[in-house]
This record gives sequence, C-alpha cells and structure tokens, in this order.
Amino acid sequence: MPATVRDRIREHAADAGLDVSTFLTIAAQAQRDQQDRVRKIFEPFEKARVEAEEEAGAGIWAGDDIEA
Repeated sequence: MPATVRDRIREHAADAGLDVSTFLTIAAQAQRDQQDRVRKIFEPFEKARVEAEEEAGAGIWAGDDIEA
C-alpha cells in the first residue's frame, strides 16, 4: 500500500478519534452493509433475469423442427 494511502487512513482515523484497526473495521462493516442493501434491491431483478434465461433456453426456436 502506498505511503500516501496509509497516511490518509491514519489521518481519517485520528480525526474520528479511533485507532486504525477500529477505523478499518468500521469501514469494512459499512461496506458490507452497503453491499447487502444493494443485493437486496437488485434481488428481484436478478431472479427475473434467471427465470427469463431459463424460459428462453426451454423454448422452441424457429427452425427447430427442420430436419437436416
């Protein structure tokens, strides 16, 4: 990790009154919570996409009944 990144993390942690470990733990938890919210929002769309792909794969396509 570049020194400039480490220094910024230390500065932000100090500004928050936290040690670096606690600061990074809180940041990781916040990131996880955000990802969980995004997954929950997009879950119905992902389910619909999967169902549509399954239906499309099971359908009869033009030309399927043509024998070679």
